[in-house]
Amino acid sequence: MNRLLVLAVSGAGIVAALFALVAAESPRAVAITTGSILVAVCLAGVLHHGSAQGRRHLFSPPVLILGYITIGIGVKGLTDLFTAETKISGVVDPTGPDFAWLLNSVFLHTLLGVLALLLGYRLAAPARRGAPCTPAPALDPARLRVALGVAVAITIAAVAIFVSRLGMVILTDPGFVAVEGTFGLFWLYPLMYVSIFAWGLPIVNDWAAGRRARRWHLAGLCLTSALVYTLTSSKAALITAVLLLVVCRHYALRPVRMWTVAFLVTAFLLMLPVLYLHRAVGVSPELITRLDWRTLTAGLQIFLSRAYLADSFGAVLLHTPRVYPYRYGAPWLELFYFWIPRAWWPAKPVTFSIGFGETYFSSYEQGRLSFISPTLTGDAYINFGTVGIALVFLLIGVLLRRWYELTVGDRPRPETLLLYAASVYHIASLPEQTVAITGSLFLSYLGPVALLVLLARGRRSWPEVPPVASPG
Repeated sequence: MNRLLVLAVSGAGIVAALFALVAAESPRAVAITTGSILVAVCLAGVLHHGSAQGRRHLFSPPVLILGYITIGIGVKGLTDLFTAETKISGVVDPTGPDFAWLLNSVFLHTLLGVLALLLGYRLAAPARRGAPCTPAPALDPARLRVALGVAVAITIAAVAIFVSRLGMVILTDPGFVAVEGTFGLFWLYPLMYVSIFAWGLPIVNDWAAGRRARRWHLAGLCLTSALVYTLTSSKAALITAVLLLVVCRHYALRPVRMWTVAFLVTAFLLMLPVLYLHRAVGVSPELITRLDWRTLTAGLQIFLSRAYLADSFGAVLLHTPRVYPYRYGAPWLELFYFWIPRAWWPAKPVTFSIGFGETYFSSYEQGRLSFISPTLTGDAYINFGTVGIALVFLLIGVLLRRWYELTVGDRPRPETLLLYAASVYHIASLPEQTVAITGSLFLSYLGPVALLVLLARGRRSWPEVPPVASPG
């Protein structure tokens, strides 16, 4: 049934695309055809991996990445074609054939990356797969309390530094905090997030043992994520907490039902306008007075309008190497020094993505005022062209398969499930980031979680092996 469903989706998408191509031979029709094929291939990959083994791999890397590419490049690019609106309209006419050929190139290069990702993920698959099982209750409660106490202490110290630097502007001007005010303070974010993940340790440990999660653990997780969001106005704090609960429960107890996923997506779209309104007006009476039915139902529109993957990659193809030469891996050097706080190194170079917005996106006003990434495909192309896309996505497919098998596999443990759940947000947003940013985020956020795992694991966390009787 799984294979039939995948074939049906792929076949329908390709047939529809070919029909569009035959119906009207024009650059716009060609671009619509290529975009439709990209969407069909991505959806087929999502269905194939997400429905395998009774939806056990619903949150595997291909599902997360291909799902975002479907929306951020496939749907967004097709929407740009039909509406003739784009964030790079200052350099290319969205109603002309040049824009259609540009998006066709965006779709084709992305399709190459998708196929390379799936190939790498397949090549790194284990030779044999056993029957999946839920993890064993392997964590010592005493060590769990130590790990949780250490995490809370780290978060309290990070919050104290954060508040002392910014003061009341945290409540009055969240937009300033999110964009400009925290420049040089991003090293505090993983330290504040570490308690969110720490509360997940006893929760997933209880679920692995077949017990209900304790209410005070769930309350601690919710309150910590709400505190971090209030301080930083970062939506990731809330999304991370929800993903932590959903992913851990999915692998420790039973697969999540699809109606639950649909409910969470709907709730996110309803909350999105509220979160953006909070960032704009802060904690003020205006936050309540401006809430109406029109605002609450604008989530999907906001999400699509904020998506820039197709536009950003289009800007890369327009300017590289015609205006800006290939970088041959120079932006990836950030991985060697990103961890040094700017307070210790005031002259530390800013991330390449900030310069990208000021150059490649100079015709778009918000590109000069906020963080805009080249995207993963754009980053690979900026460095090594079309070949770079194939190689980067192939390598990422291999690495993510290794990571998934190491943390989840057939017989996951509570602490490794937590590590994977902590990485899900960054895996899902991978198409939006560069290689350097993705590597920095993984090391920054998962490093403290790995230390917590070492504290919580201990000798008793491993299954005891019965002694073997000596001969005679």
